[in-house]
This record gives sequence, C-alpha cells and structure tokens, in this order.
Amino acid sequence: MIFGDGQSVEMDYFVIAFGSISDHKLYETIRNKHETYLIGDVVKTGKIIDAVSEGYAIGRIV
Repeated sequence: MIFGDGQSVEMDYFVIAFGSISDHKLYETIRNKHETYLIGDVVKTGKIIDAVSEGYAIGRIV
C-alpha cells in the first residue's frame, strides 16, 4: 500500500477504525483496488462485540 506521503508498506491485511461520524471516502477510494469490508457502526449502530464478531468472521473467510 502506498500512502499519501509516498511511503509504502507491504502487508497482507490492515484494519482502519477511527472517527465518530460515518465517512465512506476512503472506502470508495480503495474498494476497487483492495478487498475491502465495511463493518460495525459504519453499517448499523450496535455494540462493540458485534463489530468484533463481524471482523472475526471476515478474517476467517479471507
């Protein structure tokens, strides 16, 4: 992955979790280049355990 400042990092997976307002700009930018999932409150307001369970489930199938 190449970041905005030109730095690159080789990785198998990464997770981004931040903010308190749903913003899909980054998702829209990278979804066609990388396998990407929206989980947790960005999809539906819920409990942290639900987001953790969704992330775990996705991690198991990838």
